[in-house]
Amino acid sequence: MSKSDVFIGSLDQGTTSTRFIIYDHNAKVVGSHQDVYRIGTLMELVRVLALSFADDGKRVKVCVQGSMGEGALAGMPLQLAGTRKILEFMDWGDYGAMGTFISIGAIGT
Repeated sequence: MSKSDVFIGSLDQGTTSTRFIIYDHNAKVVGSHQDVYRIGTLMELVRVLALSFADDGKRVKVCVQGSMGEGALAGMPLQLAGTRKILEFMDWGDYGAMGTFISIGAIGT
């Protein structure tokens, strides 16, 4: 896989809206969309995008933000509580994309 085949997707969940940004290997924004979504709609968007990349033979890691620190910051942002578990239970298709092309993890792992 060449560097030109590498793209990074980012979800930014704000207070009133959500933004999805796609970056190329030089961290240049190559696409974005912002709208007001519910968390279930966002997870479905992540699922569809990850499966479309897997259909093209690309490996995808869906990262869910974990703990924000220690002590008082040890919790997850309220909007993300339970997100990873829900993603794990979603329908990822019958052709083995999950585990082969798609994995769910945290940033830095």
